[in-house]
Amino acid sequence: MLQSSANKIAAVSLVYLLAFIAPYSLAFSHLPADKLAPPQAADKKLSSPIIGLARYVVDGDSLYLAGEKRQIRLWGVDAPERDEAGFDAARSVLKKLAFNKRLQCWQQDIDRYGRIVARCWPISDKSNSDDQSDAAQADDKLLDKSLEINRLMIKSGSATEYCFFTDGYYGFC
Repeated sequence: MLQSSANKIAAVSLVYLLAFIAPYSLAFSHLPADKLAPPQAADKKLSSPIIGLARYVVDGDSLYLAGEKRQIRLWGVDAPERDEAGFDAARSVLKKLAFNKRLQCWQQDIDRYGRIVARCWPISDKSNSDDQSDAAQADDKLLDKSLEINRLMIKSGSATEYCFFTDGYYGFC
């Protein structure tokens, strides 16, 4: 009788493990171990910025810049997908913030789909003097975190902070 109860408990534990814990661990199995941790360089320049006119807004967390073939995925932003409630609102907000505007995007990573994961800021429409490059202007604008498009998308409520990757960087986790 005692051995039978122990076998039942072991069987129930195994079912629980397979039904509830295993699928959760498999959800992130496609990510390399170094991608499970949030980026450590959120405020550091990892490269020179990608600068271009936002020519197409895909959804509330992705866009294309003129001159860059790869899609830009906004770092730390999680917006509704096409089949989810709020998709149109999130896309509309990103269009208002970015579409047809010159942006500077600082690459943080490349995701599993080959998209550039970046933090993006608008660049002032002021014309540059001949001796000031786009990169120099971009450096000047990085000081104002309040203008960061990623932050503004989250702050607008049309998208949420992707806390798994940001570790609360934007303060909305």
